[in-house]
Amino acid sequence: MDRPLRILHITERLWPPGGAERLLADTAAGLAAQGHHSLALVAEDSEPGPDAAMPVLRWPRVLGPRPAWRLRPRLDALLQQCQPDLVHLHNTAGFFSPVLIAHLHRRLPVLRYVHDARLACLRSPSKCLPGGGLCPYAMGLPCLARCYPVTSPGGHRLGDKHTLMAFADLWVTRRLPAVAVGSAYMRMLLRQNGVADHRLHLLPGFTQREGPRCPPQHGLLLAIGRFDGIKGLEGLPDLLARLRAPHWQAVLVGDGPNLAATQARAQALGLAGRIRFVGRLEADALTPWLTACQLLLCPTQVPEAFGLVGIEALAHGRPVVAYDLGGVREWLQPHRTGVLVLAGDAAAFAAAVDGLLAEPELAASLGAHGRALVSHRFRPQHHLQPLLNLYRQLAGQRAGTADERIPG
Repeated sequence: MDRPLRILHITERLWPPGGAERLLADTAAGLAAQGHHSLALVAEDSEPGPDAAMPVLRWPRVLGPRPAWRLRPRLDALLQQCQPDLVHLHNTAGFFSPVLIAHLHRRLPVLRYVHDARLACLRSPSKCLPGGGLCPYAMGLPCLARCYPVTSPGGHRLGDKHTLMAFADLWVTRRLPAVAVGSAYMRMLLRQNGVADHRLHLLPGFTQREGPRCPPQHGLLLAIGRFDGIKGLEGLPDLLARLRAPHWQAVLVGDGPNLAATQARAQALGLAGRIRFVGRLEADALTPWLTACQLLLCPTQVPEAFGLVGIEALAHGRPVVAYDLGGVREWLQPHRTGVLVLAGDAAAFAAAVDGLLAEPELAASLGAHGRALVSHRFRPQHHLQPLLNLYRQLAGQRAGTADERIPG
């Protein structure tokens, strides 16, 4: 029988939990159930949060090449203390220097799971051009002219530490033995940015949730995310004002810097009595809303790497209306598990919501297909077994073979 593995997960934070943090926590729990041991290394200034699913170590937020270089002996001591079989990188941009990632690669097998577009976009994680529209370009020096003109006030400069580290991060990632992504969209994005196809592995997200088979509350709409300009929740009051359905209520779950402005907009539109803001909720507290809602709305207008909240709704038998961006098509099959709308077309989005509210039987049918899809493709075994196979493959290889060794 294969021996248990020790995995060192490196990520900026575990709390508050977004999609990446929930996927990591569920992965660690699933690995523990099979006898494997996980540890997390997080930024020392990150929020502590509740008890994690694994032991947590803290690391200084150091990006510059010289300070990071001086931290190598401390990293070696940590590896000696933890004795991991391999390192699993998650969201490390702005926290864990690529200098140290290169150092790790010379000592241990390293797998990187790319949770969003930060690795391939200086305006991360939007992957959008400043004037609007999606960016079709690979990350490179032209980005400095398109998105950060060196002559503009406040623009990035070639000597800017964060810009240099972003390029270094991508350069190092191209040389790691394995890079995992959650969707075909992310695989395409990394291919475009020079990650070799033989290093890329598709490992979609998963959910352990299983909603009860009960009818929804007719007309109840649900949206979940941060009010930070990325998930599109700020535009929901205007979008909901377009609805023609006579009876609907909306629950918006999440917090963020734009929450107050969104509440004010709902008030100005006369929708304060129909839109309820409930703040950030723990995973267990989300379950009653996922069970009660008739539809989940995903109004983000930037590409999603995967969209974990979508499969959580489908697991409860609730269809989804979303803009057709990024990795959403991994789980939202048009007119089978929900409705996909052309990105930015708010009128079409509202019409899709109206259509499903007017046809509850159709919404129920889409939800049933969604529940079946999750059972067949997005349960823990569909992620953890391929991940363990990859771990075993990497652990059986010597990190940094002669042709892949990163100079240092």
